[in-house]
Amino acid sequence: MSNQEDKTLFAQAYQELKEDSKDQNESNSYLVINTTDTKEHVELNIELGDFTKEELRVSLFNNTLLISGERENLEPISEEKNMNIKFKKFRRFFELSEHLDQESIEAIFTKGNLKILIRKLDIPQKRDKLQWIKIRS
Repeated sequence: MSNQEDKTLFAQAYQELKEDSKDQNESNSYLVINTTDTKEHVELNIELGDFTKEELRVSLFNNTLLISGERENLEPISEEKNMNIKFKKFRRFFELSEHLDQESIEAIFTKGNLKILIRKLDIPQKRDKLQWIKIRS
């Protein structure tokens, strides 16, 4: 997929979310998201229950971080999870400050929790390209 096609897909997803055109299996309001803001970095922790790493995508475009997930079924994968998320897909957008180092974004997925770490900058940074973030385990 070309960078232009990626930008188009991102723009379409962003527009759909703004218009709130979601189906009954999509949720954006029931995600548990905790943020931590320290002197060195910003951290997002998102509880995703039975979603797997392969069902998640994290991307960045024009200072907007997109975190999305989609899965085939709603059956729980494991009884060990603290939370059973009852929706097939979700999308969340986060507008990032220009004082965050967008080159340093890390995504780590463990036991149903997606952690996003972003270092802070002293000098603002502006971006205008699409960047896919690899999710580690």
